[in-house]
Amino acid sequence: MLKKLCFVAIVGAICLSAGVTALANSEENIVLRFVMRSTTFTHDGVPRRADEAPFLDTVHGRAMLPLRTIAEELGMTVNWIESTQTVTLERGDLSVSMSIDTPLPGGMGMPMIVNNRAMVPIRYIAETLNIPVVWDEANNASIISVPPTLLETPIQP
Repeated sequence: MLKKLCFVAIVGAICLSAGVTALANSEENIVLRFVMRSTTFTHDGVPRRADEAPFLDTVHGRAMLPLRTIAEELGMTVNWIESTQTVTLERGDLSVSMSIDTPLPGGMGMPMIVNNRAMVPIRYIAETLNIPVVWDEANNASIISVPPTLLETPIQP
């Protein structure tokens, strides 16, 4: 029984590793890699800095990333409405809105303010925009693979 369990664990780790490698090696997509608790992230392998480190929201089981960093990497504008604590990301006809401390649909966690920065569940943003996202358990990292067509969409005036 123990041998079977070890075999299943090894096969699972290999499959996860292969999926992460395939996503990271995509020639067509732009790959963003965010390691939890590090302000350094990579954009197609090039190191960049975020103003706040991503972290795991253990209450909701979600990787939380700084909203402005994600928006800038996706070429989106950020609109903040102080009175309702609502933030909207926009680019072309793409739009994602959410309110701070309000649960997101599908149990995706909730945006929050940390050190005066809006932090959002990356899976919610990615899936809303149809961007593949992978959790790299071994490296404690979220990896998203952004189709270039998303970045080519013109920003509405």
